[in-house]
Amino acid sequence: MQTQRKFHCGYIAEFTYKNNQSTPAVIIPTSDYSFMWRSTTENIKQKRGTARILNPQALENEYCFVVEEEIDCMSIDECGFACVGLGSANNISKIFNYDTSGTVIIIAMDGDFAGAKATRELEKLCDEHKTPYITAFPDVWGIVRTLTNFLQKTIRN
Repeated sequence: MQTQRKFHCGYIAEFTYKNNQSTPAVIIPTSDYSFMWRSTTENIKQKRGTARILNPQALENEYCFVVEEEIDCMSIDECGFACVGLGSANNISKIFNYDTSGTVIIIAMDGDFAGAKATRELEKLCDEHKTPYITAFPDVWGIVRTLTNFLQKTIRN
């Protein structure tokens, strides 16, 4: 509930999308004029408005995770770590629209091709901006998901 309030998330039981189809969806505002929605029952998500970085004020912390997706950002924030969500691997350069001079960036992109490419690009930009960074090992989130699934099964048994 605290994460929902912090990020101003909402829920719509019948969110209408293309061709008047509907699905239950979580709505995550990314600015006053943009949001992303994600179905709670299907693997469908979409952004509306100009893509923005989620939680850019986290870049004011000493350490800050940088991840691709808004949901990942909210999950890490809920664990107590500063994090920004790019909303897209294409938004990497937008990080440097903010003051990163006192921040160590922790690059933790997805383990797919786009995530690997985004990691290399962000490392290069951090070097250019003289911003210190740490790169998480590839597919750190896949390993975390596997560990989470293992722990959930262990606890149930």
